[in-house]
This record gives sequence, structure tokens and C-alpha cells, in this order.
Amino acid sequence: MGPIYLALFLASIVCILNAHDHYRRSKRAIKNITHRPMTKIEPVEKGVFNTKHYRMFFKNEHGLISPYHDIPLFANLANKTFNMIVEVPRWTNEKMEISLDEVFNPIRHRIKNHTLEYIPDVHPHDGYFFNYGCFPGTWEDPEEIEGHTGLKGDGHLLDVMEIGEREAGRGEIMQVKALGVFAVEDDGRIDWKIIAVCVNDSNADKLNDIRDVEKVYPGFLEGVKIWFKEFKTANGKPNSKLAIEGRIFDKEFAHNVIERAWKQWMDMMLKESSEVATPNVALMNTCIPGHRAHVTYEMADKQLNRRTFPTGTPPPPRKIDPLDM
Repeated sequence: MGPIYLALFLASIVCILNAHDHYRRSKRAIKNITHRPMTKIEPVEKGVFNTKHYRMFFKNEHGLISPYHDIPLFANLANKTFNMIVEVPRWTNEKMEISLDEVFNPIRHRIKNHTLEYIPDVHPHDGYFFNYGCFPGTWEDPEEIEGHTGLKGDGHLLDVMEIGEREAGRGEIMQVKALGVFAVEDDGRIDWKIIAVCVNDSNADKLNDIRDVEKVYPGFLEGVKIWFKEFKTANGKPNSKLAIEGRIFDKEFAHNVIERAWKQWMDMMLKESSEVATPNVALMNTCIPGHRAHVTYEMADKQLNRRTFPTGTPPPPRKIDPLDM
């Protein structure tokens, strides 16, 4: 082997070893973030609510973070309690969600066909009749077929509905325990919905599995099925289809769904950008040192400060009349 080829060969070996070492460090950092105790986190609102420019960012005591990547999934790994990000408080109609494709993944108003989305009142409820949000550090892979349904994931975070007594605040981080799970078929893809309760709720001790929900809240589970079937009809769409014959599974099944979505998030974070099936997922973070998309808090603040947001008085929310459905 000539000296040039030998040098190229050795250089390639060094690159492979460096890449492998970087992969191991990134994997360790990503696993650590899901188990790490959560520090104090506060929302940072920008823009005017009920407009397309509104954003809710998040920060810890050091600076800006991504709620998607930097908030740990587990509140307590041993007790299997989880951190839930509240996107939509109970009794509200604004359809808010974590922005996957935007740097630092703020909460924003969902827009479809250039219009802010609101959900209708499904009788007898006003808006969402539960606190609705998502689990950080989860992903339903749009390229992986789910074994129970034969469908691929919807490419979003794992959805959570918290059924306790209190109306949560938008952007609140709630510690919850999973009680059960069901699935909705959305545009030919699977969308799992975790049913959970805040660990500090007055009924938390009575709610430990899905069978307990009917005892504490008679008729609630049937009401959830009806709500998810009908809420889309205001936009002229057909009723949503509940997957697996509308079956609601127990806590153990829910934990398996969460673990699968957690692993899919980790796999996504460890891939090179060219390998990510959904390139519109912004991976920038400030709490996963060693990750290829990690930036310092100073760099994060500079990114946010480059942006401008309108100010003013929020317009009144659009209310969808059930008669229009």
C-alpha cells in the first residue's frame, strides 16, 4: 500500500472512530436528559395571542430551551410519572401545539389554509373538556409501521389528555401518571392518545389504571370517544375514526406506547440530518451537550433576539357555532 493510500486509510479509520465516539456521547447525553431532574421552567410569550405571530417559548434558570428536546420525559423514572406540556387548557377552543419545524419548538396557534384553527363545542362541552398536551422527548415515527394497526406514525409528539379536576395553564408542565391509551386514525396515520391524571390531583390516589376512570368519572370514557369522533366536523371533515375498534387500553399498554415513542425520539435525535425521515423537525437544543444540534444559551438568546414579534391587543377568539357544523 502506497503512502498516500495508507494515509487515506488511516484518516478514514480516525473519522470512523471519532464518529463512533460522538455517537456514544450523544446517545449518553440524550438518555440523561430523559432521566434528569427538571429545573424551574417558565414560559416566555412573544407576539399577540390569537394571531398567527403568537409564540410561547420556554426558558430555565440559564436561558432559552426547547420544550420538545430539553424537558425530560420522565418526572420520576422509578414511579413511572411523566412531564406533560399543556398546550390547550380545559374549556378552551384554540388549537395550540408545539411547533416541530421551528427553532426551539415554541407553542403556536395551529394554522390550516392560512387560517387559525379552533375546535367546536361538542355538546355538552365547551371546547376541550380535558387538559390537552404532549409528552416531551417522544415521537411517532412517520416511517415506521405500528404493529397493532399496520399504520405509520403521524410524525408528532405523543398526545396526552389530563383528566383531573383543575384547569391547567397553557405552557404549564404537569407531572402525570398514565392510566390508559387509545388510538385515532388521522389521514391514514396512527395517532395515540394517552389518558393521564396529574399526580397532585385530588382524585389521583383513586385513579391508578383505566378501569378506575369509570368509577370516578362515570361516562367519561364514552364521552371522550364521542368527542374525538365529532370535533373535526366543523371544518367540513368526516368524523374521525377511532382505531382498533375504539378500544381503550390499560396502563401497561400505555407505558409500552410511551416507551416506543421515547425510543423513536432518541433514534431521530441520533440520526444524521440527511437520514431523518421528517426533515422539518427542528433539533436545536441547549441541554444535550455533545448533540450535533446543541447550542449555548448565549447563542440561543441571539437566535431569538433576531426575530421580531408584533405587539398589541389580542383579537377576540373565534367561536365556532355548533349550528355551523
